[in-house]
Parts: sequence; structure tokens; C-alpha cells
Amino acid sequence: MNINIFDYIKSKFMNSSIRTKMILVNCTIIFIVAVSIGATSYKLYQETITNRLAAINQRDLKQIGTSIDYMLKDIEDMSSFIGTDHTVNRAISYSEEEIALNFSDQSYIKYIINHLLVSKNYISFISIYANNGFSYYVASDKSSNIPSFESIKNTAIYQKALSYKGAPFWEYIPKSDTSFILNNKSDKISMFRTLLKLNDYSAKAFMMISLNLSSLSDLFDNILGIENSTVIFLNSQNEPFLYKSNMKQGLNVYDMVTHIPKDALDFPEGTRIYPYNGEEHLLTYISLRSGWKILSVVPLKSYAINLRYVPVIVIVIFILALILGFYFTTFTSSLLTKPIKNLVESMARVKKGNFQEKVTFKYNDEIGELGQDYNEMISYINNLLSQVYALEIEERIAELKALQAQINPHFLYNTLDAIYWKAVGGDNKGVQEMIHALSKVFRLALNVGKEFFYISQEKEFIEYYILLQEKRYKNKLKYDIDFSSDILYHQIPKLILQPFVENAIIHGAETNDRITQIWVAGFLKDDKIHFVIKDNGTGISQEKLKKLLNPDIDDASPSKGGYGIKNVINRLAIYYGGDYSLDIKSEPDQGTTVYISIPTSPKFNIERN
Repeated sequence: MNINIFDYIKSKFMNSSIRTKMILVNCTIIFIVAVSIGATSYKLYQETITNRLAAINQRDLKQIGTSIDYMLKDIEDMSSFIGTDHTVNRAISYSEEEIALNFSDQSYIKYIINHLLVSKNYISFISIYANNGFSYYVASDKSSNIPSFESIKNTAIYQKALSYKGAPFWEYIPKSDTSFILNNKSDKISMFRTLLKLNDYSAKAFMMISLNLSSLSDLFDNILGIENSTVIFLNSQNEPFLYKSNMKQGLNVYDMVTHIPKDALDFPEGTRIYPYNGEEHLLTYISLRSGWKILSVVPLKSYAINLRYVPVIVIVIFILALILGFYFTTFTSSLLTKPIKNLVESMARVKKGNFQEKVTFKYNDEIGELGQDYNEMISYINNLLSQVYALEIEERIAELKALQAQINPHFLYNTLDAIYWKAVGGDNKGVQEMIHALSKVFRLALNVGKEFFYISQEKEFIEYYILLQEKRYKNKLKYDIDFSSDILYHQIPKLILQPFVENAIIHGAETNDRITQIWVAGFLKDDKIHFVIKDNGTGISQEKLKKLLNPDIDDASPSKGGYGIKNVINRLAIYYGGDYSLDIKSEPDQGTTVYISIPTSPKFNIERN
């Protein structure tokens, strides 16, 4: 029933007036083009806005990170200055009796610490403990009272400071933590370190310097100026310990961090769009020198407010285009000579040898009958040419498939043989590694059924293949692979290098006790891709070399050797015709060098018809 309706509509359309047809066709095209352009424009505008704002957010975060790193580095440098000061180092090295008698040295330490607190407004608390009983603290946030040094020595942070041997490290100390400040008035980011005696580097004192968190608030104004944005600090275990947000509704920072994809924070800095609470969020993050990360999380809808107007603009443009197109089509439909002109132009193209011509004519008039006969004639000629071409293509495809079917079993046999001997030797770990590498090799070799590799895939394949053989021969095999970056994304027939690498191993590592060296290089020169495979193996006699390079001498088989090389030569001949070169230079006991040169694109590619 649907086919009958379609035929009826088609018949009514084709038998209608030329004017009606042109109006309907042109309006349909305008509709499709306008909708396509509108949808594409909306998508591109959305991506542009998102990428631009992500870059701005990343820049702002880096500025914040630089400022914070400066503060942390400044505090560390000041603590190093205090620890290496001669008077301070002498005072913390006193015995309990000596420190009690040296009030001037005590006063000097207190002066330095007081001066540091006053000169750096982003420092909120400083404390120092010495093994000889001297202790002192100053604070700018009304925190007060410090515990005894004996109680601090029982903390994990003090033990960590001892293990760092004078190096500084940072920890987050919440307001509720009274391990280091009995009356702690605020959350703190604190630096801890031991102070060492200069002559024997033994730990003589313990220092804590805390950063005033309120001094960080102003740094976040640019990012928090965006609606519903959140800034989060993560420690080295990617756990949140500090955050600030302007969200109007409640925020569960732990839930927000939990929903971040696990691999999103694998790099020192980056951006990522991920779903959270049913909305797309933009995540931007950087790393601090302390090992912490700063995260900015903002809903995309807070960025792309202007996107809501884009569909309206597209609809208005579409309506205007449809109206203009309708009047333009009505005017041009009067040009009844256009079908005849199309026919003349088509004949001219056929005269030049283009037999793919097919002109659309209107039905139920003289031009339509003439056009139907013309199309039938061209179709008949084209079919005759296609039959001849199809026969040639089928012959080449059959030959290619036969050659392709030969190489994979050959490679599988050699690789499984290597794994077999590894298993016989009882090296279970080696077997596991080789099977893993073999799975990688097969994933590349199968290549989703495609015959062509990117050169980057060929390079990866060779690396995994040599890794398998390296596991087999242990320390007898060394290799170097160097492909220039300008060829990595050209495509070549897969597995054209592996047989030569395999031969280098067979005539090297398998036949003598010395280390086998293999070099594989690829580069672009004179608009052609060149490969060089070189080894220091036993070499090839000239008689055998002549047989390998002569496709007319069919003396190669899996049992006699040279099987894979013959396969490569035959495949190169199919894909590149005579526009390739393959040469092998070798002498017995002098190693072998293989030179391959191919165009950047094959002459024959069944995957691209």
C-alpha cells in the first residue's frame, strides 16, 4: 500500500507543470540547506563558546596557581633562611642548660619569627620547637597556645618531617585539629619541616608555618564571578579538603568530586566536560607544586547564556530564505529552455568521454521522451564499459585476498612457536607478557578487516612484534625504530615491514651468539615514503638474494624461507604497479639492509574502490 501511494505521489509530481516542480524542489532544497546550516552553526557556536571559556578558565586558574605557588615557595624559602641562620642554628643546638643562659639568642629567634609574621600578611601562624626545650609561637588569627613538644613528637606529621630530613612539605590542618594549636581559630594550610644542625645534619628543631586561607579568597573572584561556580582544593590523594562556591542551592563537595570521571585528573592540568546532577559541567584543573590540585566546576548553562537566542535567529533566517526562494523560483520557472540546455551540455560531456551522464527530464512532453531515450543509450554504453572494468577489478581483488590470506598464518605460526618455547622453559611471567603483546599485535594486524595501516600503526606493530622476539631471545636482541613525524598519518599496506624484521631476527639471534642489532627507519623524500631495515646478522648469499627479488622465480614457501618477502613484493606490485622500489643489499656475515620506496598513495585500493 505504501509503494502504491509513493508511486501515485511521484506520478502526480512528475506530471505536474514545470513551474510547480521547480517551486517544490527549490523550496525543499532551501529547507534542507537552511536547517543543516542552522544546526551546524548552533553546534559550532556552542563548541566555540565552550572552548573559549574553558581556555579563559584555565588561564585564570593558572594565574591563581602561580600566586599560590609563589606564597608556598616564599614561605619555604623563609623557613630555609631561618633554619640556616647562624644564630638560630647555634641556639637550637644548645643543651637545655645552655639555652636557658642565652637569652639573647632566644630573643633573636623570636625577633625573626615576629618579623616574618608582620612582613608577610598571608601568614597566619608560626611555631617552633627545639629539642633543648625552647618553643615559641606567634599568630595573626587569634589562635593561641601550643602543646608540648613531647606530644607533637607522637604525631604522624612529625614522623613524616623526620623522614623528609629537613625538606618542607604541606598539609591541610582543619580548625578542629588541635594537635599543633590548642586554641585553633581557623582552617589552615601549613608547612612543616625539621631544622637541622649544620655540621652533622641532625634534627634539632621542628617548625610549622601556616598560610592565612582568607588571603586566598580574593584570588578566586574572577572564577567565582560565574553563576553556580565552585573552586575545590584536592590533596595528593585527590580528596577535597577546601572549597569555595557561589551556588544558590546546597553543595555536597564530596559528591561532586566523586562524580568526576576517574581518568579526568590523570594529567597535571586540563579540562573536561562531564555530567553531574543531570547537567553538563565544565571541569578545569591545575596542579600546585605541593602536589595538590585546584578544580573549577561550572555548569555549561552558566556559560552559554547567549546560545538560547541562536535557534530564534536561525528560524528567522530560514523563513526569510524560504520567502525569497519562493519568489525567485516562480520567476525562473518561466525559463522553459533550460531542459534543452541541460541536454546539450550533457552531450558535450559525453563527447569528452564521460559516460556517467544522466540528465533528469520532465515527463509527458517531447523533451521528456527524448531525454528518456538519451539516458537509456548512455546507460547501455556505460554498462558495457563497467562490465569490462568489473572483470579486471574482480581479478585483482581475488589475487589480493589470496596473498593476504598467506601472511597472517605465517606470522601466527612463528609467534606461537616463540611463546611455546617460553612456556616449555617455565617462564610463566614471560608467557603472560608475550601473550599480552601478541594480543596487541593481532589487534593491529586484524585492523578491523582493513588492508591498509597508518604508518603510525605499522610502527606500533613492529614495536610489539620485536618486543615478542626480545622476550624470546632475552639479551641477544637490540633494536632502534625511528620514523619521521611527517609520514605517520600516511597509509600503507599492512605488514610490509614485518617479514624483513622477522628475517633479521632469524638470521641474527637464531644463528649466532652475538647481540643482534636491528634498525628500522622511515622518512619522506622527493614525495615518496622510504623505509630502511638494517641488521648485523649472517647476511644473504647473492644466489638466494636473486631468487627473493625475482617475482618470476616461485621458490618461496613457509618451509623454504623467503615466504613473507615474496608476499610483500606481490602485494606492493598489486597496490603500486611499477611505481615502487624494493632493494636488498647483503653479504654473508656482513648483515643485510633493505630499502623500500613507495608513493604516498597507492594506485589500487579496494577499500576506497
